[in-house]
Amino acid sequence: MPINSGSTVYNCVIDFYSIVDGIGADKNPTGLITPPKPFNGANLDLPDYFDITIRTYKTYKEWAPFTTYNTGDKITYYGKVYESQVDGNKIKNPRKYENLTSWISGGSYSVATTVEYNRDVFVYSGLGTMSATASSIIPPVNDKDNWLKITEWKEINYEPVQTIKEFRKINKPDDTRVYPQIGDNSNPIPPFSIPVDTNTNTLGYSQIGNNSNPILPFNFTIDSNIDPFIVIEVTTDNGYGLIYRDKKNYEIRGLKDLTEPSTYIDLIGPFQPITPIY
Repeated sequence: MPINSGSTVYNCVIDFYSIVDGIGADKNPTGLITPPKPFNGANLDLPDYFDITIRTYKTYKEWAPFTTYNTGDKITYYGKVYESQVDGNKIKNPRKYENLTSWISGGSYSVATTVEYNRDVFVYSGLGTMSATASSIIPPVNDKDNWLKITEWKEINYEPVQTIKEFRKINKPDDTRVYPQIGDNSNPIPPFSIPVDTNTNTLGYSQIGNNSNPILPFNFTIDSNIDPFIVIEVTTDNGYGLIYRDKKNYEIRGLKDLTEPSTYIDLIGPFQPITPIY
């Protein structure tokens, strides 16, 4: 949700769910659906730890048909980022060539055939072979005699803005070891997740840990005008080499997101009626 009303800065909360009773977020807040149970009554053990990695990516203003773009200008359109490859780029839809087939080495192409190669658009001219149809072996980018580059908008990769990482130690309900605590923090992270020898604990750490719910939510902040594209990755393992990774993608949108202001079309007229000559 936004930090303040009308703000583009959002506070994001990650809730963790588990089919282990009493662990993680409430799996059934309405009470209408019975939470799932472990298969065949199996006894599940929580992992010792898990990693959280959050990556955010940059956004740009939405493409506006009647805005003139030049080479290097970047826009966002239908969740993808494009870069203008020509000057005076106006009204040309970035998705015009998105359904093209890719160039295949050895394929037979005729004049005016359009293909995609390395996200660029090429049209076959046949000027190098002086043939209306020929087999193409050399990649279009290196065969300028037979292929003409006609790219107007080129799809580009998302640009990373920030990477947030956190390592979390999961205290087991029956864990009698002492973990350093800071205030009311019941889920410390390194270096505070390292077990402490009770005989040498002279740093003032709390000797009482709170293991009631070791999988607590994680908060982070983003600006939808800067990095609204989010990739969240949670990784853990069973201690014997078996790794489990869950990855999800999100996009944060709001009413205050970047937009290109609309401008009025130039007025036409006034018109003068034609004077009859009879």
